Amino acid sequence: MLAIGERLLITLWVGAMWTVGYMAAPVLFNVLDDPQLAGNLAGELFKWVGVIGIVCGLLLLATALTRASGQPKPVWKHGRMWLVLAMILLVLADFLMQHMLGLMKIGGLTEGTQKAQEFAFMHGLASGLYLLNSLLGVVLVVVGTGRPLTGPRAA
Repeated sequence: MLAIGERLLITLWVGAMWTVGYMAAPVLFNVLDDPQLAGNLAGELFKWVGVIGIVCGLLLLATALTRASGQPKPVWKHGRMWLVLAMILLVLADFLMQHMLGLMKIGGLTEGTQKAQEFAFMHGLASGLYLLNSLLGVVLVVVGTGRPLTGPRAA
């Protein structure tokens, strides 16, 4: 039963990342005439993807710890646990980056200014971290389809 729950959590987390990051956000910028509105809406979606990531990641860790009790191999010796931890840390880094970007937008951004250049750099860095987390999510999906996070194979 835990294996099914883990698969659902992984599907929800990674599916949300890919849907919002690579479908919803680009559509917002293509359809809406106001880039600021599109950015605000995309930011709100990314915030909720982050919340989903934190919740799913912590639940994945909790189920792994539950399953690992009494197992000969400690839970921290499983590579997938480190993968989930890395993904959680990337979500937390994204929250920090989004907060910093929000502070930079206060007072507006004028194209060509130092502030706008710093914003573009930070936005690019945040996008790169999101892409990295999305790719780690694909690895988690691939690895997650065969065996539970820890313990013996599920029936």
